[in-house]
Amino acid sequence: MKKLNLQKLKVYTNFSHTKSIIKDVREEWADAIYTLAHGIKMHALAEKVYHSNADTEYSEDEIDMIKEIIVGGGTPALIDAINEILK
Repeated sequence: MKKLNLQKLKVYTNFSHTKSIIKDVREEWADAIYTLAHGIKMHALAEKVYHSNADTEYSEDEIDMIKEIIVGGGTPALIDAINEILK
């Protein structure tokens, strides 16, 4: 289990990673999971992400599902953000 704070995710705003913003990505990621993924597990994950807070823990399976959607359909900035918090 790993805590992910999706309310305050550091997202770089330039390629050299010298500028960033803190962004609440819960709704954006829940929408991506809801519209791009298939199955009841993904539906439950979209709901969990949408209602998450700083203390929400995710299982390895849930993290893998998030990565599958964000890496497959997210912007490079969001891909870098998820990879950074999962180090």
